[in-house]
Amino acid sequence: MGNIDPYLLVLCAIGSIAGGLLGNYLMRKRLTAPQVKKVIGIVLYIIAVKMLGDLLI
Repeated sequence: MGNIDPYLLVLCAIGSIAGGLLGNYLMRKRLTAPQVKKVIGIVLYIIAVKMLGDLLI
């Protein structure tokens, strides 16, 4: 195992906390379950397209 970059660790922790808070707010106040499924699907498609793009370039 290599060394863990503390700067990257802090950024990931902040991003995880912010994402959790935002997700909780959206689930409770703004979005219905079918809407959440659509958002997750769209995000997964975007990630797949990015991965394919990186693979082909």
